[in-house]
Amino acid sequence: MKNAVILSLCLITFCSYSFSQQTDEEFINFRNRKDSEKAYNDGITKIKKGDYYAAITDFDKALQLNPKFIEALLNRGKAKFQLNDEYGALTDFNKILEINSGYGEAYFNRGFVMFIFDSANVDISDFDKAIQYGYQEAEVYYYRGLVKLIRKDFDGAIFDFSLAIEKKPNYANAYHDRGTAKAIIGDYQGAIYDFRLAANYNPNLIIAYNNMGSAKKKVGDFQGAINDYTAAISLDSTFYISYNNRGGAKLTLGDTQGAINDFETALTLKEDYYPAICNLGNVAAKMGDYEKAIEYYDKVIELNAGYGIGYMNRGLARELLGDLEGACTDWIRAAELGIEDATSYLKECNF
Repeated sequence: MKNAVILSLCLITFCSYSFSQQTDEEFINFRNRKDSEKAYNDGITKIKKGDYYAAITDFDKALQLNPKFIEALLNRGKAKFQLNDEYGALTDFNKILEINSGYGEAYFNRGFVMFIFDSANVDISDFDKAIQYGYQEAEVYYYRGLVKLIRKDFDGAIFDFSLAIEKKPNYANAYHDRGTAKAIIGDYQGAIYDFRLAANYNPNLIIAYNNMGSAKKKVGDFQGAINDYTAAISLDSTFYISYNNRGGAKLTLGDTQGAINDFETALTLKEDYYPAICNLGNVAAKMGDYEKAIEYYDKVIELNAGYGIGYMNRGLARELLGDLEGACTDWIRAAELGIEDATSYLKECNF
């Protein structure tokens, strides 16, 4: 009986020790989780203040205590991206997907970083998967639309920009880029509508005024185009592209000196801006100084040997000087570079 009592006591003692160990582990895990969450919250506070280095330090601490803390990995990746550490950001987003392959926001952020880093080769499926796994913010559709725009899937781009706008009705960039896609496919009125909305939602979006002016030129509204280019210039007096474009509209309306002034201003701001040099060649040709025009076109081609308009216009000037052989050589090159109008001039050549 004495032995039986001793055995019973040993069993009770053993169970009590086991219960004590389990409680300690739970307490340690609870403390680690709370400390990890505090470090994470400290990191979020520092991100809001723009102190990304300190935020990363806090997220590091959070992850030391909880290596599978997905939100800490996500925001550490975002902070690294802000510090131009694209590789570090991608590493964190990939770690998230190793932990949870259905985490949509990680797919979006990985796709976004790759788009910024190498837009031509970004994997569009990251945006598809973000949407598939429930992360359906306006930005996902917008950046997927940008990839499609770059890849010349203009209808697909318009579709995605429209979805982004449905999610975020005041999304100025989405209106602008939808307008760009519409302009490329020849829907200039639709483009003007979108550029106008982009400018309404972001009155400082210079490129929206510039591109609205260019769309208006396509539909013959040259004065409206001049007004839009002027609006862009009023926002940024160094925006040389709008000076050049406004000069083109002025030249069409017969304001030759106003056009020259704008082209020269564009070149003062950017001396190697070959479209403005080309337009000065057009002014010289319009005034009958074909030799001067050719000098300008020569300079254009020297700066950019792939600028087909320069070859086509130089060909026209050469023809007017009686150099048909030189003109045909230029038109052939222009056609090779994709200038469709050059093909019609080739009919004048004897091959």
